[in-house]
Amino acid sequence: MTIDHQPPQRQPRAGSAGVEAVTAAVLHRNGRVLIARRPATDNLARKWEFPGGKIEEGETPEACLARELREELGIDGRIGAFLGESVHHYRHGTVRLLAYLACWEKGDLEPRAHDEIAWVTVSELDQYDFAPADVPFVERLMSGQWIVSDAQGAGMPRADQEVILEESALLRRA
Repeated sequence: MTIDHQPPQRQPRAGSAGVEAVTAAVLHRNGRVLIARRPATDNLARKWEFPGGKIEEGETPEACLARELREELGIDGRIGAFLGESVHHYRHGTVRLLAYLACWEKGDLEPRAHDEIAWVTVSELDQYDFAPADVPFVERLMSGQWIVSDAQGAGMPRADQEVILEESALLRRA
């Protein structure tokens, strides 16, 4: 599994060629990242993930992620920098996971699709059993390859940090 950190050149089609296009939010607040645990009845039962969901036909990844944050967590979020893409082949199908940095803007956080959520520091991520498609993002975060600083290079790979983004600071290794 590798991560491509270039934004998708074209809009992923929902369910195209047997690959399910899915988004994930690396949602940050107060020095922590939000992770969510899938319910026991799910294909990936009890695995942790970065919240998100399936891209619907005609939907951009960013619009999908904003919708999923509202539906799954009851919050409005600002979708920021594209972090990368991970492809994983599960027994139930192939997933193309597109991760974006996101900030919680408003709403009362309420897990609607997960059985548990947790705000954790980057250094705590390895204490959780993540879904395989999310693991490359956990590894990149923990390795320091996505270190962010206040308003500069937020969520971008180190090589791209000369780009100044509007994101707030976070994801610092604790």
